[in-house]
Amino acid sequence: MTPVVRSTLAASVIALLIGFVAISFASVARADSHWRSDSGSNWSDNTWSYNSDSTWTDSSSDEDMNNDTDTSSTDSEDDMDSGTSSTSSTSTLEAPGAESQLYIDMRKLWADHVWWTREYIKDFAASSSLAAQADATRLLKNQEDIGNAVAQYYGTNAGNKLTTLLKTHITEAVDILNDAKAGNTSKFDADVAAWKQNADDIATFLASANPNWSEADLKDMMQTHLTTTLDEATAELKGDHVGSVAAFDKVFDHINMMSDTLSAGIIQQFPDKF
Repeated sequence: MTPVVRSTLAASVIALLIGFVAISFASVARADSHWRSDSGSNWSDNTWSYNSDSTWTDSSSDEDMNNDTDTSSTDSEDDMDSGTSSTSSTSTLEAPGAESQLYIDMRKLWADHVWWTREYIKDFAASSSLAAQADATRLLKNQEDIGNAVAQYYGTNAGNKLTTLLKTHITEAVDILNDAKAGNTSKFDADVAAWKQNADDIATFLASANPNWSEADLKDMMQTHLTTTLDEATAELKGDHVGSVAAFDKVFDHINMMSDTLSAGIIQQFPDKF
């Protein structure tokens, strides 16, 4: 091969390489420009974007993957005028309905009841008088909260009556704790008997307000509430913290069941409110 031929071939190869490199850079620049123009102020991938109003939007139907142009501008303008979008879907969390909200609120009230009871038991057992007093104040406020919730359906007088019965339920429990800590067996037995009678009184009062609440069932639920709470307190006073936690699990599960029973009865009695 002559020097002239070799020189000509070399020049041709170099020209082809330069052309290939130029085309590659142009393709990369074009792809980068397209990504930036699609991203805007959103966090984007090919199909989903996180918007400023904390929603995710599927924008895959708005893209023309073949020619990188938007073919739905007319639809978008119409959607903007009407305040809706026919080419995107938005996922939102809906608020619970009235029935579900009652179940949630009722559970919260009775969960507070057993939670602040537990806090008082623990602080009382630890001889932390200031903490126990704060717990007692909050616990008594919870009985007012429950009474006020009932008053929405049965009137102020009924709400106040229930609050009074529930506050007695709390103060008698405090007497029982004092008896147990002092080792006063005879007074302990008498106070437990009064506590159980108060639980029956609460059940009877509630059953008289709503025919969907069986008095026998409510009495059984209230007595189980006392038994599980007493087991919790006994374990805590003995320093059996593992046993106390296990007992509270039973307290909490049971009170949720009782709470749901009350909610179901209210919904049955006042269907127009739900």
